[in-house]
Amino acid sequence: MVKWARKKDGKEIAIVEGYTFYCHYKNRIRERWSCTHGKTCKAFLSMTNSEMVTRRIIRSRQRLDHNHTRPRFVIHNVTWATKKNGKDVAVINGYTFYHRIKHQMTSTWNCTFGRACRARMIVTNGARYQDRHLVSSMLKHTHPPPAFIICDGMYIKTAEVKPESGPLGPN
Repeated sequence: MVKWARKKDGKEIAIVEGYTFYCHYKNRIRERWSCTHGKTCKAFLSMTNSEMVTRRIIRSRQRLDHNHTRPRFVIHNVTWATKKNGKDVAVINGYTFYHRIKHQMTSTWNCTFGRACRARMIVTNGARYQDRHLVSSMLKHTHPPPAFIICDGMYIKTAEVKPESGPLGPN
């Protein structure tokens, strides 16, 4: 099974059994995806050419024997929601981000904590959530994540209850 992700530069990569592949060659009919390790690894995938990843079919011609260990990488899944005021909010690892600046091809999203936290991310522009892709990020926060829930795509901030002041009293 192939998983799809985008690198920080926005280029698409295929992930098979923990190994990463890049699109080495493309024509009208097929695509050849080579191992990202470089020329020393001869592993590759051959699949049908389609812009929609759900329509790509791996052809019988493939070589998945690698001569190196699996690369280490982290995939950040972005959850999108809408606030009561109609604005979008992005969530990564429990932290929330607001849309700060829109550029021609990308947008900058900053942590909702404010200026004290420098965490931010750059995302490709897209009207629909599925058209947005994480290009780069700096996800080091200076605070704990906020308390919230997402219900039917709506972001709802909740009150934080500290154990020492909660309904049960001090611990």
